[in-house]
Amino acid sequence: RAIRSARNNLKGLGATAKSVMGTLGVGIGVSAFTRLANDAIQYGSAITDAAVATRVGVEEYQVLKYAAQKAGAQMQTVTLALSKTQKAANDASNGLSTYTRAFDALGINVEKFKQLSPERQMEALGRAMVNSKDQASAYAYVLDIIGSRNAPKLMEVLRDLGTQGFDVMAASAKNAGQVMSQETAESLDRAADAVARLKTQMTIAT
Repeated sequence: RAIRSARNNLKGLGATAKSVMGTLGVGIGVSAFTRLANDAIQYGSAITDAAVATRVGVEEYQVLKYAAQKAGAQMQTVTLALSKTQKAANDASNGLSTYTRAFDALGINVEKFKQLSPERQMEALGRAMVNSKDQASAYAYVLDIIGSRNAPKLMEVLRDLGTQGFDVMAASAKNAGQVMSQETAESLDRAADAVARLKTQMTIAT
């Protein structure tokens, strides 16, 4: 029964993978398809998990990743900055002077800032920095918010967001083929879960 169930799951996984690869417009041989499908499944699953962990949309996460790669920064740096920024906003809202001073100096209303999505928060910081009359001070205040360890390459990402805007950056990333749709990523994530279940069933069956 376990083997029969595993086989059924394998068929379902194959159908999911073929559907996803078809969506991506990929037509290749069986062995190459298997390798590529596995890589795609793992990538889609990783993107989905990372997006959930950072509370960023799947597509928005990939746009930020694209921006980080262009700036020569690691996505982990962006992820840490997102987390630090959200904490800084909460601390400012609670009256912690280091952060209230930083947000005030940048001309950012912290309560409105907290209502923004993480990628829009990065955009807001970028705009505040590039529009500041005192660039050196703005740079220092942004460092207070995102964390000094997350600079300086991340500053290039923020400057791009501040000058171009997130929407323009998103269009650029999509035109470059660097953004997988949320539907596709979620399909790959489900396929990854099916692979894990299949491995467990095959182990039990043997």
